[in-house]
Amino acid sequence: KFTMPAESVTVKAIFEKDSDPTPPQPTKYTVTVRTEGNGTASASPTSAAQGTEITLTATPDKDWHFKDWQVVSGSVIISGDKFTMPAESVTVKAIFEKDGGTTPPQPTEYTVTFDGNGGTSPAAQTTTGRKLTSLPTSTQSGYSFNGWYTTKTGGNEITLDTVFTASVTVYAQWTKNSSSGGSSGNGGNSGGGGSSTPTYGSNTLSNSGITLSGSGIHKDARLTVTPNKLHDGQCAECDQIRQWQEQGRVIAIYDVSLSYGFRGTVTLTFPVSSAYNGKTLTVAHCLKDKLDTCDVTVSNEKVMVTADGLSPFAILDNSKDEPGKDNPNTGAENPGTGTENPGTGTGKPFTDVKETDWFYKSVMFVYENGLMAGTSATTFDPNSNATRAQLAVIFYRMEGSPKVEGKNSFTDVEYGPGTAWYYDAVTWAEQSGVVGGYGDGRFGPGDPVTREQLAAIFYRYAQYKGYDVTAAGNLDRFTDKDKVSEWAKQPLIWAVSSGIVNGTGDNLLSPQGTATRAQLAAMLHRFIDKYGLKPVATSTGTIWTNQTDKKSPLTGDNSTAGAESTGNAAEMADVSYSQKLTADVASPLTGRNGGISPWEITGLCALPAALLMGTAAVIIKRRRKMKAGTPA
Repeated sequence: KFTMPAESVTVKAIFEKDSDPTPPQPTKYTVTVRTEGNGTASASPTSAAQGTEITLTATPDKDWHFKDWQVVSGSVIISGDKFTMPAESVTVKAIFEKDGGTTPPQPTEYTVTFDGNGGTSPAAQTTTGRKLTSLPTSTQSGYSFNGWYTTKTGGNEITLDTVFTASVTVYAQWTKNSSSGGSSGNGGNSGGGGSSTPTYGSNTLSNSGITLSGSGIHKDARLTVTPNKLHDGQCAECDQIRQWQEQGRVIAIYDVSLSYGFRGTVTLTFPVSSAYNGKTLTVAHCLKDKLDTCDVTVSNEKVMVTADGLSPFAILDNSKDEPGKDNPNTGAENPGTGTENPGTGTGKPFTDVKETDWFYKSVMFVYENGLMAGTSATTFDPNSNATRAQLAVIFYRMEGSPKVEGKNSFTDVEYGPGTAWYYDAVTWAEQSGVVGGYGDGRFGPGDPVTREQLAAIFYRYAQYKGYDVTAAGNLDRFTDKDKVSEWAKQPLIWAVSSGIVNGTGDNLLSPQGTATRAQLAAMLHRFIDKYGLKPVATSTGTIWTNQTDKKSPLTGDNSTAGAESTGNAAEMADVSYSQKLTADVASPLTGRNGGISPWEITGLCALPAALLMGTAAVIIKRRRKMKAGTPA
């Protein structure tokens, strides 16, 4: 509208094209799913903007099963068949595996690199079971640490439950500290002065009798405690703890972790036996680059320490200089003395092995003969997995721990602080053909062993020794015989017909089942009984032989061990002669009082004269070290 003036008026209407009503669309990225056959796989949706949840589906063909997702490209972590779309296209591959399998399992672990995103960047970690066993923290002046995420902003949070399918980099996210009450951050919570539930605060968590408390614990944090676990790989600090185990000084080991990082320090309380009340114990904390130790006085059956990081803790008693003599650390009764073990409160070495257990006699046999040790001062862990490194060490001990020449060919068993306790054993096992690798350059020292793999290793050891491994029979009585891998059929037929392997009940053989430490002890005991093996002292250790081995432990050739010393052996085996040895002297082979038995004397006589005088001391020393907790 306008008011008409005292003149004519001309106006022009101006028109403009309507603007595009459709708002700009966010950039979409594609999801490509591949397979190598043996099944189909897909993604939903197949293209999406950043932040969209993608669901993966895999359908195997007949006689195949889905095994895993492999990330080919893209910064994603797949969890529960889902991932969050990043700002880039993603390619994944579905891996299918034939039912039953034809080769031993080949687990793959990945490297997780930590980017501080402006803060400190901790050392990279290798997954265990494709998960992290602990989460490090990062610090940045003026900021509060919120956790680790798949991207620098947004993305998925990394926890101890995250399953990794590729080596990735994860990023710290932060909230900027503000004195005015508000805060802002790169991916953290932000606010303008309003009230909210604090992410970090005072909390006390408990697990397996261990308590953790502090004023900067994440509200959703979960405490995980894994007994008897040390760092794998080349960790000089954990190797030192293993040496203390061999010396009988370690009471207990706990790997402690939180599902979220924490601020400041935390206080940990560890339980110990009442026998240590009032005594001073040492707590050693492995930080991978250093070993922190502190002395703590036990009060009310508890040891309390303060820490600014979490990883393996070892509790030690350094009050005894000579482990194995009335020493509560050894977790064992001093043979022949009846000394009570304060850790168990009885004269028995282990709290988790009872006389009513089916494996009791076998566990005590391998323990008392120095073939297997406990996993702590009071436990054997009969139901835990036997590992490939432990198995190599046991057979290496049975062979007398011979000197090893040269190196092994495995990429994951290079000599160093973390591999020292099993390096020679693995090298010997490869050179002798008793235990091989996976065929891809790896040995997998920490990998569990299946029952069929264990039978095959016993079979190869018997062949190596020249024992008779002919066996008639079949596996028809087991309903799961079709689960036996082709390469394991003959070893299992031999093991079953020899009584070394029994079923697991209900006519099941469970060839793909993981072998436990109790099953390993039982098979070892049966193997020794079947071939009538006896321990004989050598210059390097104690070898188990029936005097018909293809290689003599004493001569190194194909002659029998006793052939060179028949006359002397006959004299030394004479009862009247053996009685001249004082009855108060402990046997160098069994560790029990009452003198040296005739068959032990026979073995000792076959030694070179220059070694004879020092043999008993060497054997006693090795035996004590084994009983003190060597990881096998």
